[in-house]
Amino acid sequence: MTATDTSIRVGNGHAGATEDLGGLIELDSDVVSGDSGGPLFDDDGEVIGIVTAASSGAAVGGAVGDTPAAAAGIGAGSVITAVDGVEVLSADDLSAAIAAHDPGDEVRVDWTDSAGGQNSAAVNLGAGPA
Repeated sequence: MTATDTSIRVGNGHAGATEDLGGLIELDSDVVSGDSGGPLFDDDGEVIGIVTAASSGAAVGGAVGDTPAAAAGIGAGSVITAVDGVEVLSADDLSAAIAAHDPGDEVRVDWTDSAGGQNSAAVNLGAGPA
């Protein structure tokens, strides 16, 4: 545990909605997407909370197969660092950079993969979910 009574803003990538959550316990252990709803145990095996949100610090949780991102090699654990030369420091920055373009536009995406390698590729943006 690294902190108690912390707050975060969580978002739904499909609907674009965000929500502020407070009174949380921040962990420095590995918690991945999909763990939400599971128990959080203390050293004595007692349940002290419910896993609510996870972040690896990456902008990318995974790429859906047969998409431009997957074809470019952007995968789980990748961190997008720039879109068309515009630095990306947060998920909000990434959303804004993508929103500045239309589906079908070609953009240069720079990212660090999960192994720490630096990558860059031209990606044709697809349409998001309805």
